[in-house]
Amino acid sequence: MENRNFIQNATIGTTLLFCLLTACNQPKSEKIDLSQYDASSPIEVTTKKNALQVIWQSADNTQFRVDFNLSGIDPLINIISYASEENVPFTTLARNIQPDFQITEGIRDSRFDVNWPWIFFDDPNSRASKTFPPVIDLKNVEVQSSEGRV
Repeated sequence: MENRNFIQNATIGTTLLFCLLTACNQPKSEKIDLSQYDASSPIEVTTKKNALQVIWQSADNTQFRVDFNLSGIDPLINIISYASEENVPFTTLARNIQPDFQITEGIRDSRFDVNWPWIFFDDPNSRASKTFPPVIDLKNVEVQSSEGRV
């Protein structure tokens, strides 16, 4: 259960930062915009050529780190790691990850009588739909802080 929480925290942080990456036509990783990042934030963001590193701490003092590769050539996520204590080397959870997902365009079937605004048990592929592969070509990266979050 404890390892599951590590992975969940690492996944949450990775997802949040991944959402800040702007997809466009040509990779120009030298354009990392930190102008809206508050350095006093509890989330530490550092940059190097073609790289962005994010470190944060969970409630149980475990540190998590994600290293993003912004070259546009190698996988986007270089390393996801954690350290259970201060001054302990980070343990790698995953390495060389390229997000891969499908985007499906279609119509949801609202015949399911539920009180939720989301439909979980529908299969849009059973009707006319289109599926597209992702294209991640980095143009720039923008890091923003908001109420202690990045």
